[in-house]
Amino acid sequence: MIQLIQSMNFFAGRLAAKIPALCLLARFAFAAVLLVYCWASGLSKLGEGLLGVFHPSAGAYVQIFPKQMEAFGYDHSHFGLFHYLVVLMGVLAEFLIPLMIVIGLLTRYTALGMIFFIAVQTATDLFGHGVLEDPTTLGKWFDRSSSSVIMDHEYTAANAAFAISVDPDNADLQERVRQITALREDGKPTVPTEIGLERATNPFLRPHDAGIRAHLNMTDAADVDVFAEIRSRKDSF
Repeated sequence: MIQLIQSMNFFAGRLAAKIPALCLLARFAFAAVLLVYCWASGLSKLGEGLLGVFHPSAGAYVQIFPKQMEAFGYDHSHFGLFHYLVVLMGVLAEFLIPLMIVIGLLTRYTALGMIFFIAVQTATDLFGHGVLEDPTTLGKWFDRSSSSVIMDHEYTAANAAFAISVDPDNADLQERVRQITALREDGKPTVPTEIGLERATNPFLRPHDAGIRAHLNMTDAADVDVFAEIRSRKDSF
């Protein structure tokens, strides 16, 4: 570790000597890209209230322990202290490590922490979320279909359960739920998907739908209000 830090200091020092503004520019670039990404991801894992960071949402457990959550029926109350601490550290890391890099606090060490964090995140996607189980998921990067959606999180079953709760009369959604259930029972991934299928079955893309509006008692509401109600119900589902 010490040798690695020394090597980073050596190369960083030489670069800074040649390009004095490089470090500042690097921080601006990091803030514009990874800081925004990490904080947006972290916010999706917070529980309710001011102390929500210490009470991670079910979505946090789904993202970090996807297969265990599926086995527990997406009820994170079955997890113990170890899993809670892992999720808590993951949430805190998404907020603190990027911030420390941007403000220049222990930058070299936090940069190594960021590299480790991205490595763990990548491993979770590849193995935990089953990206490697279906070669077409990775292959979607290279195909020619403009309607392909690249996904690396396998919690379609949980999303489908919520979707059917706000759109119970959607025949396309009912069929998709059956397909998802069959795939997961066989241990097969449900992703990637396509935009056409999402538009037919994803309630977040269908706030204009008469069936959803009727079910929510929002027949005459604006699309944005229907969308907000769907989002609110998802947050507490």
